[in-house]
Amino acid sequence: WVKTERVEAALAALAAYEREKVSTEVRRERVRPNPRRTWAGVGLALVILAVHVAASGDGDHGAYVRAYGASAEHILAGEFYRTVTALILHADWGHLAANMAGCVIFATAVCAWIGSGVGVLLILAAGVAGTWVTAVVYQSGHTAIGASTAVFGALGLIAANQFIEKIRVPGQRMRAWLPIAGALALLGFLGVSERSDLLAHFFGLLAGLVMGAIANLTLPRPPGASVQNACLVLVFTIVAAAWFTGFG
Repeated sequence: WVKTERVEAALAALAAYEREKVSTEVRRERVRPNPRRTWAGVGLALVILAVHVAASGDGDHGAYVRAYGASAEHILAGEFYRTVTALILHADWGHLAANMAGCVIFATAVCAWIGSGVGVLLILAAGVAGTWVTAVVYQSGHTAIGASTAVFGALGLIAANQFIEKIRVPGQRMRAWLPIAGALALLGFLGVSERSDLLAHFFGLLAGLVMGAIANLTLPRPPGASVQNACLVLVFTIVAAAWFTGFG
């Protein structure tokens, strides 16, 4: 269908198109997730379940909230351990069930991407950062408990990773914003109920976005087993130290 004198140019254009198509498909293949099997999300859910059972067992749940809850005034007064302990306390079984589901879904996704140890450490860090910033904003008169700030941090980690992976691929750059939009939609859908702490959820999500971007850019692949195990030990140490600090 082309003139004789333009046959060579047409064939060259078709060949260039095929090369570009193959190159794009290879690049897209590289950004496809390669999830690892992990039970980290289930493990986190079981941890907060065990803490809730223990805190509710003696009938004085309020005492735990007063000692370990994320009181803005106490956090700013130096009781930083509350940014950790508040994440593993819950008001009731409904509150607990929602956050257990969040751990199973979002924490599992994070750990499948970057490994169980590093993933759990990043989720904890996002939850702590979100809780601390919320305390700074409120200053006083605000106390919160629950893993939801960390759960939204996990959501932010996933969204940031997907955003950066997609934006690197020609033809995917407009779609790269979809994970961010999806995270914000979930924040609006799940994080603004009557009893929810919207600010804490938002700051947890924001912290997760920042940390997820940093992790994607600095860790081209999940660290090895020794690093993962060291991160798990560090998480256990941080939580135990925070809990015993409040106990003292």
